[in-house]
Amino acid sequence: ESRSDYRHLIEKASDIVFRADLRGNFMYVNPVAVQLTGFSSEELLSMRYTELVAEHHVDRVASFYREQFRERLASTYLEFQFKAKNNDLLWVGQNLQLIEEDGNVVGFQGIARDITTLKLAQSAVNRSQAIQSAMLEGALDAIISMDETGHVIEFNPAAEQTFGYSLEEAFGKLLSEMIIPEDLRAAHRAGVNRLLATRQPKLIGQRIEVPALHKEGYTFPIELTLTEIQTSDGVQFTAFARDITKQKESQEALEAARA
Repeated sequence: ESRSDYRHLIEKASDIVFRADLRGNFMYVNPVAVQLTGFSSEELLSMRYTELVAEHHVDRVASFYREQFRERLASTYLEFQFKAKNNDLLWVGQNLQLIEEDGNVVGFQGIARDITTLKLAQSAVNRSQAIQSAMLEGALDAIISMDETGHVIEFNPAAEQTFGYSLEEAFGKLLSEMIIPEDLRAAHRAGVNRLLATRQPKLIGQRIEVPALHKEGYTFPIELTLTEIQTSDGVQFTAFARDITKQKESQEALEAARA
């Protein structure tokens, strides 16, 4: 009865469950294997597992499981793509165990879960992060992000060049203690506190000119735009800053010439 209950459990499982001999020939497949691959049970039982593996994954998968057999690893986990009967490519995460009889390995049994949706989501996140990283790295403007306490969490290469601090030096530091002139820090802190308390920003989205402090101790004019983003970790502020020293000097020279 327990064997019957076990078989019923496997038949009702939501993951692929299978057994294969040492040559990789399927000896048993459950209904989910039929459902996901599109092959009938009879077709699958006439196939080797490598016939399902996507071509560009075959060598890696075969090598991985040869190593499992050679090293007598009782259980392993591997993610790879397989090709369904309609040629769709699906990602699976597979746990594979050795089947032993009288101390000899006689086959494999595995449970494979469809992780296609998860892989697509991970890929989308990775693409988004890659695009964001490229934009930060290539931006001409200084881009500085900080959490709601004012501590720096992003400091792009243009910010390093503009203010003289490296990312390592800036990360985790209070922005107000780094690039805001000392005589303006109290006003800055008051503005941040007001923003967090009232949620009515005066400067968000506006382009303003303010003095900034360089690591070397001198001040210079910057053009600044501040944005606010609500994240799962709380409020995040991002400042876009541009050194306008040359622009101001040119403007002053032009005004002097007109005088």
